[in-house]
Amino acid sequence: MPPDEKDLALRGALSRTLSAGVWLSGLLIAAGLAFSERCLLAGICLLIATPYLRVLQLSAAFARSRERRFLALSLTVFLLMSLGAFLGARG
Repeated sequence: MPPDEKDLALRGALSRTLSAGVWLSGLLIAAGLAFSERCLLAGICLLIATPYLRVLQLSAAFARSRERRFLALSLTVFLLMSLGAFLGARG
């Protein structure tokens, strides 16, 4: 079954989010290596946050289309990612 316009729009939005996150974090990391540790840290934080933003975008799309099963799955993925980050930060 070919993708419809909504699917294509969602794919485009997800792609732009990932691209923007990677490019902006790369620029911040490069600036941090050249100028300041604060930019370096901001770039690393943005790079880590980019997949979270993607999962939240998917969750919002599933909520709008009333796809409860996929919404529940995407929120579960978000919670597991958050739990992993939390436990990893604790050592």
